[in-house]
Amino acid sequence: MECACPPRPDYARIIKEQFEAAVPGIRLETSPATLPDIWARVEKEQQVGQYLWDVYMFGPTIEMFALKDKGGFESFRDYMVGPDVGAESDWEGGYERAFLDREGKYVFAFWLNVTSDLSVNRDQLPDARLRTFDDLLSPDLRGKIVWQDPRGGGNGVSFLAAAYNYRGREGIQRLLIEQQPLLVRGAGESAEQLVRGTRPISLPSASKDTLVQFEQAGVNLKLDDIPVADIPAVSNGGQAPAVFKNPPHPNATKVFVNWLLSAAAQDTLARELLQNSTRKGIPVYFPTRKPEPGVQYFHTQKEEAMTTVLREAQRTARELVP
Repeated sequence: MECACPPRPDYARIIKEQFEAAVPGIRLETSPATLPDIWARVEKEQQVGQYLWDVYMFGPTIEMFALKDKGGFESFRDYMVGPDVGAESDWEGGYERAFLDREGKYVFAFWLNVTSDLSVNRDQLPDARLRTFDDLLSPDLRGKIVWQDPRGGGNGVSFLAAAYNYRGREGIQRLLIEQQPLLVRGAGESAEQLVRGTRPISLPSASKDTLVQFEQAGVNLKLDDIPVADIPAVSNGGQAPAVFKNPPHPNATKVFVNWLLSAAAQDTLARELLQNSTRKGIPVYFPTRKPEPGVQYFHTQKEEAMTTVLREAQRTARELVP
């Protein structure tokens, strides 16, 4: 079966190896779902009657929801048929939280992480107070921030959406212009700037997998992950599986979905990729990004948020920083 999988080889490899080990009779072919190019490609294929893909296994984008509105996906619920998927009650917040699309049936999210947080290198900034958005705007921090470029895709987008949702155009203008952040393309480059102290604050916090190489090299990391308390937001951690229209291997796709949502797979993927699963009973593998009970979070990757708040936030960011 064909998977439009994350363009990160480590993610794609783990998904492929774990699935094929659990279901030896099915081979999972992984191709990089480069964003946003994958959506234009799939739409053109479908327009001429070519249905080449079974599942999508990367993060949601505005273009993804546009393809959904054109009929580009099957109902994911129709593929949640195996015994290992569990009941709706097995998922924190039920399906209302899990499905990102307005219809509540096409785009499923099984991870949930706080995304309005940052990392600070305490070797460089041992006493810096960074609890609120206004703290982040201190003149003392000008030129000290690295941000995964929010004008495109990636983790930096959710932080931008959170900032815009709570503080509007003025807030992101001050952050993008006055604070002179270094905008980088990937999480790895952001982590390098943070760890080396070149830019001792990263937006959002550094993902754990990007720090492994430094830990293995014996670098003594003195990093704090801090939630920005007055712009609380969550995202789905870069995994929003969906089933493409007319998948060429529908039965294999049902087997894949059953495996993917099983307790065993959720535990393995969360552990290997250092994420927090919303399936109940799975250990917390990224505690600093675990949503706190009782906090009302803005979900940056729900369709309503992406097609309104995020769209406007990115448009504004591109105007401010062409």
